[in-house]
Amino acid sequence: MKLLLAVVMSLLSVSGFASFNEVECEGQSGVKNIYLEIEQPFPSTSVFRRVRVDVSTNETRENYYHSVNLNRYGGFSIVNYQGAGFRMQLDLWPDNQPRWGRTYSATLISSNINGGLASSLYCRFPNAN
Repeated sequence: MKLLLAVVMSLLSVSGFASFNEVECEGQSGVKNIYLEIEQPFPSTSVFRRVRVDVSTNETRENYYHSVNLNRYGGFSIVNYQGAGFRMQLDLWPDNQPRWGRTYSATLISSNINGGLASSLYCRFPNAN
């Protein structure tokens, strides 16, 4: 019984460190497929987020990691994620807050993708209300 309790408690404590994605985006830039994840911050009041960008073609797959901050402008439905060599502008229109089940458009400029040319992405907030 003690062993079972120890196993259950260890599984619960490990799942507590799991990170949830705030934003998930997909798109293309030329022949490259782009998948992007922005993790929810801890604590939730933090403006800094971690970003993982997966860029793949038929032959290769590359992963890039960024630390970005969040900028929201009151009254506008635009969300900006900015960091060194990374800028993504996400348009929430017609909503002011992200909603579950909605897909939003975004523009990504990253020094790692096509020499910094803009890429169009489609994003969703999997944990939005």
